[in-house]
Amino acid sequence: MSRGNRARTQSGNEPGRGWRRLSVYLALLAGLFLTSALLFAGIEGWSLLDAFYYTMVTMLTIGFGDLTPQTALGKVLTISLAPV
Repeated sequence: MSRGNRARTQSGNEPGRGWRRLSVYLALLAGLFLTSALLFAGIEGWSLLDAFYYTMVTMLTIGFGDLTPQTALGKVLTISLAPV
């Protein structure tokens, strides 16, 4: 076994694994934001920009209150997103 393989095996981490994991988490988070915005746009009849803005404000727990869901399904979606 070469020295590099031994070091990798002993430490249990591959070089760059942390960056790979971070990029996966960021991609999942971006997917969640986009999916939520698309759902709000369809459910509430908002423009994609308004839906994305509402998703950001809700998930970042800012909550300006300028946009609010009017449908029951939109309210359920908001309730499920707020703790994320």
